[in-house]
Amino acid sequence: MKFIRRSLLCLLVALTGCALSEGGPVFASADELADNVSKVKELPESAIPYLEKNSVVLEAGTDLSIPFDMSDARVIVIGEAHSVKDSFDLKLDLFKHFNRTYGIRCVLVELDVKGVYDINRYLQSGDESFIEYYRTHWRDQGYFGLREHYTFMQNLYKYNMTLDQERRIVLLPIDSTGTWGDDVVEILRLYLPENKDAPETISDVIGELKKTDVPRYSIADFSDLYSRIEESTSLYTADFKDYLGENYDMFWYTVRKAIRTCRVQGNSAEGDRRTNLRDKAAYESVCDLMQIYPDEKFMSQYGSAHIFQKRCDIGDTRVTSWPERLKNDKKDRGGIISIYPIYCECESVIDEEDKPGVPDYIMDIFETTNEDPRIKQRFEQAAVKIGARHMLFSLVGGNSPFTKECYVVKNATGGVTTDYFQYVLLIRKSAAAQWWEL
Repeated sequence: MKFIRRSLLCLLVALTGCALSEGGPVFASADELADNVSKVKELPESAIPYLEKNSVVLEAGTDLSIPFDMSDARVIVIGEAHSVKDSFDLKLDLFKHFNRTYGIRCVLVELDVKGVYDINRYLQSGDESFIEYYRTHWRDQGYFGLREHYTFMQNLYKYNMTLDQERRIVLLPIDSTGTWGDDVVEILRLYLPENKDAPETISDVIGELKKTDVPRYSIADFSDLYSRIEESTSLYTADFKDYLGENYDMFWYTVRKAIRTCRVQGNSAEGDRRTNLRDKAAYESVCDLMQIYPDEKFMSQYGSAHIFQKRCDIGDTRVTSWPERLKNDKKDRGGIISIYPIYCECESVIDEEDKPGVPDYIMDIFETTNEDPRIKQRFEQAAVKIGARHMLFSLVGGNSPFTKECYVVKNATGGVTTDYFQYVLLIRKSAAAQWWEL
């Protein structure tokens, strides 16, 4: 089934880069960055009037009216902590605003191919059997096991049903966690036409893909299959396009993304090295999507650690995020906006003993974000003065102190705040998301 067409206007939270063969950006080494790490500057109380003037109150679950102009952005990415309840409601509200205001339909998501395919079928039909698997099978896996994740999809479907077909929101997977084996092969088969013979030039590889009695057990087995399919699409592109029709683009993308997933999942790296592999793969996926949809825009939701446009040291992690890779690509693909979340007095589901599906306690996530507590206090002071729980702050307004100094970002590697992100989403006094009880 084909959900995304070239005429689709999409909102992508990441700016896509150039063709990978043309060379990506060059980044400083870890040692160089260690010498360049700066301490966060204290934001003076005199900045509060700026924050009050350049902000808007957000009421979760309502139609937002946001005065900030983001129309020049090719990609808008919203950071989040996955286990805070109001994050889900505000994310939906922002997606709806971007869809209504800028016509953006495509959302880059931190999910795998199988999940996104099924969710998109649900978003078009309302048949919840398509996502029931994720409510049951993934209930023990953090983000997937949250009731709010499921409810978010239900509410997104309801919103889609108010729109004409060509304006409905769809998801695009760019993350390299999740499935890489039989589930991906199943999706590739669904893109194949029924009752149509493949051209002789590609009949062998298509025949191999269709076989159900071929034992494949390891990442290497599946990676080999995907690599042979990719090589064939490169050699016989016209034949694949004629055979697959409108499904060609997503077939090609799924194959290439599967190769990247195998590369990440099959690597023994841990910690920040593994996270860097994930972000590099996400960057390459966005590059592919920009090649498929050269005139489109995108929006995205991702974990907060992945949305910075300039490298900083987050705890013990040194990560070059996919938005940074896109921003520094040699080809100009348009603007990118990162919206960084700050949480105040919020609760989050934490599994202290790493027992899936069994939340051991609820904790305040005050120290889990990357900003200095003194800076957070200034944003909270502005919100309290206005009498708001949730707010969106623009850091790029006239005479902004954030375009002159590096406030907010702890362990920054030089530059000013807006080199890292351009907006702050303040979420206050939210309850924790809830685990599914089956």
